[in-house]
Amino acid sequence: MELIGYLLSFLLGILAVSIYYKNLWCYAKVKAKREKIKVKYGENSKWYLYLKRRFPLTKCNIIFRLLLFLVFATFTLRVFGEKPFLAFVGGVVFGNLALFFLNFSATQKVTKRE
Repeated sequence: MELIGYLLSFLLGILAVSIYYKNLWCYAKVKAKREKIKVKYGENSKWYLYLKRRFPLTKCNIIFRLLLFLVFATFTLRVFGEKPFLAFVGGVVFGNLALFFLNFSATQKVTKRE
Protein backbone atom coordinates (compact mmCIF):
# COMPACT_ATOMS: atom_id res chain seq x y z
CA MET A 1 0.00 0.00 0.00
CA GLU A 2 2.85 2.35 0.78
CA LEU A 3 4.43 1.86 -2.64
CA ILE A 4 1.12 2.69 -4.32
CA GLY A 5 0.98 5.95 -2.34
CA TYR A 6 4.46 6.90 -3.54
CA LEU A 7 3.59 6.02 -7.13
CA LEU A 8 0.29 7.92 -7.11
CA SER A 9 1.97 10.90 -5.48
CA PHE A 10 4.68 10.88 -8.16
CA LEU A 11 2.07 10.66 -10.92
CA LEU A 12 0.10 13.54 -9.38
CA GLY A 13 3.27 15.63 -9.49
CA ILE A 14 3.72 14.89 -13.18
CA LEU A 15 0.03 15.61 -13.80
CA ALA A 16 0.28 18.95 -11.99
CA VAL A 17 3.24 19.98 -14.16
CA SER A 18 1.52 18.93 -17.37
CA ILE A 19 -1.67 20.83 -16.52
CA TYR A 20 0.38 23.86 -15.47
CA TYR A 21 2.29 24.04 -18.75
CA LYS A 22 -0.77 23.29 -20.86
CA ASN A 23 -2.51 26.21 -19.17
CA LEU A 24 0.58 28.38 -19.72
CA TRP A 25 0.59 27.45 -23.41
CA CYS A 26 -3.12 28.35 -23.63
CA TYR A 27 -2.45 31.72 -22.00
CA ALA A 28 0.41 32.53 -24.37
CA LYS A 29 -1.59 31.53 -27.45
CA VAL A 30 -4.68 33.57 -26.50
CA LYS A 31 -2.60 36.57 -25.41
CA ALA A 32 -0.61 36.56 -28.67
CA LYS A 33 -3.80 36.33 -30.74
CA ARG A 34 -5.33 39.22 -28.81
CA GLU A 35 -2.24 41.37 -29.31
CA LYS A 36 -2.18 40.66 -33.05
CA ILE A 37 -5.84 41.68 -33.39
CA LYS A 38 -5.25 44.73 -31.20
CA VAL A 39 -2.36 45.92 -33.36
CA LYS A 40 -4.15 45.18 -36.62
CA TYR A 41 -7.61 46.60 -35.84
CA GLY A 42 -7.17 48.71 -32.71
CA GLU A 43 -8.18 48.32 -29.09
CA ASN A 44 -11.79 49.42 -29.58
CA SER A 45 -12.53 47.22 -32.59
CA LYS A 46 -15.32 44.68 -32.55
CA TRP A 47 -12.89 41.81 -33.24
CA TYR A 48 -10.71 42.65 -30.24
CA LEU A 49 -13.69 43.05 -27.94
CA TYR A 50 -15.14 39.78 -29.25
CA LEU A 51 -11.89 37.93 -28.50
CA LYS A 52 -11.74 39.54 -25.08
CA ARG A 53 -15.27 38.33 -24.28
CA ARG A 54 -14.94 34.92 -25.93
CA PHE A 55 -11.58 33.94 -24.42
CA PRO A 56 -11.15 35.57 -21.01
CA LEU A 57 -7.71 35.17 -19.47
CA THR A 58 -9.05 34.61 -15.95
CA LYS A 59 -8.79 30.83 -16.36
CA CYS A 60 -5.26 31.09 -17.73
CA ASN A 61 -3.58 33.62 -15.45
CA ILE A 62 -0.72 32.99 -13.03
CA ILE A 63 -2.97 33.01 -9.96
CA PHE A 64 -5.10 30.22 -11.40
CA ARG A 65 -2.00 28.17 -12.25
CA LEU A 66 -0.53 28.59 -8.78
CA LEU A 67 -3.84 27.73 -7.12
CA LEU A 68 -4.07 24.63 -9.29
CA PHE A 69 -0.61 23.56 -8.18
CA LEU A 70 -1.45 24.27 -4.53
CA VAL A 71 -4.60 22.17 -4.78
CA PHE A 72 -2.61 19.23 -6.12
CA ALA A 73 0.07 19.68 -3.45
CA THR A 74 -2.44 20.00 -0.61
CA PHE A 75 -4.42 17.00 -1.83
CA THR A 76 -1.26 14.90 -2.01
CA LEU A 77 -0.10 16.00 1.43
CA ARG A 78 -3.49 15.38 3.07
CA VAL A 79 -4.23 12.04 1.44
CA PHE A 80 -0.81 10.39 1.31
CA GLY A 81 1.13 12.09 4.12
CA GLU A 82 4.55 13.67 4.39
CA LYS A 83 6.84 10.96 3.03
CA PRO A 84 4.93 10.39 -0.23
CA PHE A 85 4.81 14.18 -0.61
CA LEU A 86 8.52 14.00 -1.42
CA ALA A 87 7.54 11.72 -4.31
CA PHE A 88 5.15 14.49 -5.45
CA VAL A 89 8.03 16.98 -5.38
CA GLY A 90 10.14 14.45 -7.27
CA GLY A 91 7.37 14.11 -9.86
CA VAL A 92 7.25 17.88 -10.28
CA VAL A 93 11.03 18.05 -10.75
CA PHE A 94 10.99 15.06 -13.10
CA GLY A 95 8.13 16.56 -15.13
CA ASN A 96 9.94 19.88 -15.50
CA LEU A 97 13.18 18.19 -16.51
CA ALA A 98 11.37 15.91 -18.96
CA LEU A 99 9.68 18.88 -20.61
CA PHE A 100 13.00 20.72 -20.71
CA PHE A 101 14.82 17.82 -22.37
CA LEU A 102 11.96 17.05 -24.76
CA ASN A 103 11.80 20.69 -25.83
CA PHE A 104 15.58 20.92 -26.07
CA SER A 105 15.80 17.83 -28.25
CA ALA A 106 12.99 19.12 -30.47
CA THR A 107 14.82 22.38 -31.13
CA GLN A 108 18.10 20.62 -31.99
CA LYS A 109 16.68 19.03 -35.16
CA VAL A 110 17.98 21.60 -37.61
CA THR A 111 18.70 20.63 -41.18
CA LYS A 112 21.87 21.80 -42.87
CA ARG A 113 21.69 23.99 -45.92
CA GLU A 114 24.55 24.04 -48.33
